[in-house]
Amino acid sequence: MQQLSNMDASWLHGETEKTPFHVGNALMFEKPKAGLDLHAALRELLENKLAHLPVLHRRLDPLSLKLANPVWVNDTDIDWSYHVRRVTVAAPGGRDQFNELVVQLHRPLLDRRHPLWQVWLVEGFKDGAFSLYVKLHHAGSDGGAANIMIETLFSGIAEPEPAAAIVQERDRQPMELLWSTAMNRWVETPRKMAGAMQEMMKATVAGAKSGAKLDAGLFKELLNRAPKTPFNIGLTEERSYGTSTVRLAEVKALGKAHGGTINDAVLAMCTGALRSYLGKRKQLPTKPLVVGMPVSVRGEGDATANNQVSLMMPMLPVHEADAAKWMPAIRKSVGAAKKLQEATRPMARLQVEMPSLRMPLFNNMASMMEMFRMAETLRMTDRLPRFVNLWISNVPGSRTPLMFAGMPAKANIPVGLVMHGAALNITVFSYLDRIDFGVLSCPNAVADAQELADLLVEQLAALQEVTA
Repeated sequence: MQQLSNMDASWLHGETEKTPFHVGNALMFEKPKAGLDLHAALRELLENKLAHLPVLHRRLDPLSLKLANPVWVNDTDIDWSYHVRRVTVAAPGGRDQFNELVVQLHRPLLDRRHPLWQVWLVEGFKDGAFSLYVKLHHAGSDGGAANIMIETLFSGIAEPEPAAAIVQERDRQPMELLWSTAMNRWVETPRKMAGAMQEMMKATVAGAKSGAKLDAGLFKELLNRAPKTPFNIGLTEERSYGTSTVRLAEVKALGKAHGGTINDAVLAMCTGALRSYLGKRKQLPTKPLVVGMPVSVRGEGDATANNQVSLMMPMLPVHEADAAKWMPAIRKSVGAAKKLQEATRPMARLQVEMPSLRMPLFNNMASMMEMFRMAETLRMTDRLPRFVNLWISNVPGSRTPLMFAGMPAKANIPVGLVMHGAALNITVFSYLDRIDFGVLSCPNAVADAQELADLLVEQLAALQEVTA
């Protein structure tokens, strides 16, 4: 039995049909050799990796989610017909048809009676290629953990040694769960909170001694309310999805030319794309957009399948017409956001380690996710406070090929998630020599996500001209 942290559990407590909290990856492959049974090969791969990846064989204890602190239990009775599926993309099998299929596969909730994952074999592309679409619940993995799982699953090599046999676990009894919850609430949580406060005091003193200062004006800007945009509305159950690809070397060179990073260059591309998109609709705000950007607090070598992220909120200067000013503004904003995030890192670690505080008969109002769910129940999702305008997640991917059935994946395309009040997500994955963008939106916010994905590529070229 493994207890979920407060952060992990929040993705379950706040989930609804309108806000499914799972993420995905679409691995793209060339046309396979004739006679190769891809479905059988996929089933064999997953069976061989099952014991090595806990996320594949653990499911939620159903009573614990309702009565107490939720827990994972091992499950040896895997229903392969649910987890491994096969589907054909509609004719003519191009990008648009694939994007529509991704929406169909990504929209439904994962069944909590099973381990929270699925893999779909997608065939029928016009060039004979195929895809593996992997769907994982956010309660079991953040972007970093999902990336580790993908790399382990598609490493292309056999495990160096057999894993321990999976031990079937029984579902817990009510009194066991209530006792565990009481211990967490009255013993473990106060102890961890005291430790986190001590770490924050140490970080504050160390910062004061080093002379590090956070620009007061910029700090005030970071706490300002995000401007009103068409993205800041409640969700429906519908989704729109778009993808685009650029060369990693070009993005790296763009960042370097401005004394910045790949991430700075990506944010500049997003700035230009969003400025163009909003400008066409005469909806440009008069101040920067605020981005919700997950950042990892995972320790080096930590491959635990859980959530270990904090939130950084840099700003995108979409109100600025001069593209030459975007990168300096972004660098300054990201630097300030990093300082603020680092100062609160002990509290972020507490969120990772602290057990869920959800108690019987009470809502966990400390959970932002559950607040969203309550807003949905009260039909107030269009009135939520605007603390971010959109979500951008940048996940460094593998520099070695991901392998399946002896074939290297040519792309690893991400599929993110959206929330009430911020109905646009741009997820970025680097893989080999490329960067893939997955743009997910609710159609009432962005009717055609592919339009925005295409603008990202256009803006790379425009920013390169500015640099030149």
